Amino acid sequence: MGLRVGGGPIYPQQSPTSPDGELTVGRASGGAYIAFYTDVSRAEQFEPGVRRSATRLQGQVERRGAVTVLLIHHPASKLRDAVLDCAFS
Repeated sequence: MGLRVGGGPIYPQQSPTSPDGELTVGRASGGAYIAFYTDVSRAEQFEPGVRRSATRLQGQVERRGAVTVLLIHHPASKLRDAVLDCAFS
């Protein structure tokens, strides 16, 4: 499955809660946001805010280590699987 992806490292940090890098996949009607942090503790610290955003966007969150994925509006399972494979493989 081909994915349309945008993003990269964030220099300088936009705010103290910004990830160190990010990718957006798909579109707001059914895509994902992947946040990369330099260490696990930063990802853990900001996970509650991502989860609040997920609730607002009818989405779900998966975090493993220093990577957090926000799936927006429950994307199709094919897109979801491709995003999670990309983020966590």
